[in-house]
Amino acid sequence: MPMHRTRNYIFIKTLRVAGWCLLALVTAYIATGYAMSGEYGFHRLMDAQTAKWWHRLLHLPLLVLAVAHAATASYFAWLRWFKKRHRR
Repeated sequence: MPMHRTRNYIFIKTLRVAGWCLLALVTAYIATGYAMSGEYGFHRLMDAQTAKWWHRLLHLPLLVLAVAHAATASYFAWLRWFKKRHRR
């Protein structure tokens, strides 16, 4: 039985995928930051120039995913706060 692709279904999938991708990207962003500064042994993963290149490369994907995640989470919060109150 095929599942209907409603707007809320698409939004919840966007929220979850963006959240998991953000978790991975933020972890990589923090790791490259520590690799650039040479702290906590992260400098052994990559040299400072490579870490800086990766760190700067992650800005745009982080921004796009953060906006997608925040927008869909805000939509669901709006539904919880305002839509359901009017139904009672």
